[in-house]
Formats: sequence, structure tokens, C-alpha cells
Amino acid sequence: IERGDVLVGVSIGCPPATWAGLIDVALLRGATFVAVTRPGPAALLRAIETYDATLVVVAPLTLRALAHEEAAPPRPRGRSPRLLVAGPAPEEVVRACRRHDWTVDTLA
Repeated sequence: IERGDVLVGVSIGCPPATWAGLIDVALLRGATFVAVTRPGPAALLRAIETYDATLVVVAPLTLRALAHEEAAPPRPRGRSPRLLVAGPAPEEVVRACRRHDWTVDTLA
């Protein structure tokens, strides 16, 4: 996370300690933090596009729903967002994310 990043985080399914840590790191490094509290991939896709997210933090179940969402993927104005998963990401879900040109990494 660096200055100028826009981090979109989904609170649903994300452990509170991870959530608090992400907010802290984002703010300390000069990034913008956007919280998505509505369930479902549509709200997340809308936030990615609206805020031109560079980083997106999701739980594994949210990643699965996002990867298989039939809605049109967001059209970022800059680079495609990097998805950070708070848990293990199944390989078939990671492959499905590649069709949107998304990079998927696991938070350690």
C-alpha cells in the first residue's frame, strides 16, 4: 500500500483485526480507504469502478462471488485493481479473476 493507492475493503467475512490493520496501514501510507458494507459483488464492483480502486481486500467467499459475477466488470480509469484475499484463494477462482485482468494475492 503506497501513497496514491485507493484501497477498497469489504467488511463482510474479513476478520476485525485484518480490517483495522488495513485501515491503519492505508492511512499511515497516504492511501485512500473505501469501505464496502453492503453484501454482494454488485456493490463491490460499483465501488471498484466509482473510486478507481488500485487494491481490493476481500474474504475468500467474496472473491468467489466476484469472480463468477455475471455483471460487467468495472472499467477502471487507471490500471486494473489488485485483489488481496484474507485467506486461501482456490486456483479455479484465481483463474476466473484473470479474465478481468485482475491479479490475486493472499494476505499473509
